[in-house]
Amino acid sequence: MRVSFNGIKNIGYTQFSYKSEHQTENDEPISPDLDYENHFLSVKLTDDKDGNDLSEYLKLIKNKPQFLNIFNNQTLVFNVNKRYEPSENSDIYYPEYDFQLNGEELEVNDSNLKLFGFMSKILKSTIKASENKPKKNITNNDIFEEYNASNGCQKMFGYIQDIMENYFKS
Repeated sequence: MRVSFNGIKNIGYTQFSYKSEHQTENDEPISPDLDYENHFLSVKLTDDKDGNDLSEYLKLIKNKPQFLNIFNNQTLVFNVNKRYEPSENSDIYYPEYDFQLNGEELEVNDSNLKLFGFMSKILKSTIKASENKPKKNITNNDIFEEYNASNGCQKMFGYIQDIMENYFKS
């Protein structure tokens, strides 16, 4: 009997935050330009009765080989960096996002919209998998906790939604 969940397995997630790592003991405010987060998700894509995520991904990157993981074409590593940048001639800071797929920059443009849609689907599947806690799918050690994976993937999904809303407004 094959056990899998939505065509993904071996979920790993971690997050680093400058703000939380460098917050002073008395909770002094940190300048927005020093407030940033890095989120990393690693999953192994499969084709099975629950989904054809691997085939779908390989088809999407057929003409974009830079997004293929050179060590294992089944492994997908997605990274989101969130930082705050000031607007011109203002003291107001706005969130900015950088996306990477298997170590390569994933730009927000028309040619990558399907990849962003695919990543949203993977994030939603990962949220479900980590909430249901099927131990065979989650890498569980100090930094890859089920709770963190669910919450972190929810944040990453929200960042993609924010970027897509702004992209389609402009």
